[in-house]
Amino acid sequence: MTSQMTISLDLPKPLNLIDDKLFLGNIQSATSCDILTEHKIKRVLSVIELPIETKYPFIEYFHVIAEDVEEQDLLTHFEETRQVIADGHRKGHNVLVHCMAGISRSSTVVTAFLMNKYGKSYSDTIDMVRTKRSQIYPNEGFRKQLKLYEEMRFTLNANYKKFRRYLMSQLMTIENIEKYIKRRDYVESLVKVQRGQQYGCAKCQFKLFDEINVVDNEVPNKQLAKKSFADTNQWCGNLFVEPQKWMLPLKNDRVNCPKCRQTIGSYNNSFVSYDCKCLKHNGLFGIQIKVSKDLFKLVV
Repeated sequence: MTSQMTISLDLPKPLNLIDDKLFLGNIQSATSCDILTEHKIKRVLSVIELPIETKYPFIEYFHVIAEDVEEQDLLTHFEETRQVIADGHRKGHNVLVHCMAGISRSSTVVTAFLMNKYGKSYSDTIDMVRTKRSQIYPNEGFRKQLKLYEEMRFTLNANYKKFRRYLMSQLMTIENIEKYIKRRDYVESLVKVQRGQQYGCAKCQFKLFDEINVVDNEVPNKQLAKKSFADTNQWCGNLFVEPQKWMLPLKNDRVNCPKCRQTIGSYNNSFVSYDCKCLKHNGLFGIQIKVSKDLFKLVV
């Protein structure tokens, strides 16, 4: 007598209802007329590299260009995607957020939306989403972005230094400085930026940058207060800054004042850690734009 064993495979569904009128799914769910009709989807948000080709006249389509890699920035899109989903809900529409597999990119966007909506932590929210769609798994880069979003209380806070450092590390290469500045300008448009002290060219006093643009290791002020301005063990006297529009294009290793053309500093795009005895600058990584001491001054 031969016994037979039946194996039941619980295959993932193309989409799952995660929250009121909010679905999370894969590419099949976004391109199947039957699935979209069955679930009364009226708005589709794609988080993939290329826009989907199969579209229907009864659907509103939105697209965030994104790869499923740790270096991909989704964080600066969280406010845009939140608005897409929230606007659909205000209209009474069911909204589908999808990527290719419905595992990483789309789950990141849905988790961010729900963190903002309910004011709950990343860990609590991702656990809730996973109860509705068990296979979700944002990649490590996206998980870090969601945790930073939580640190900023579910907003994009351009005044938060750690967020500004994220923008530089995640978005900026020598080929993409303009893209970095564009995304930085966007997140700055969302809040009242506390720009702080202005710095200008020592020769012509042209305004170069603000305190908010200064990049350092955030040595506690009370440590610096114990030392003199010129103590190189605490501060070398130079400043490292975020790229400014007037610096573009960066064609060589020099940075010149746009008004008087005085060389005020240099930049290094070798992506090696900066070696400096100064605690504020030692270990800075990425594209480094250094404004030399004695070539800048505070603007009164």
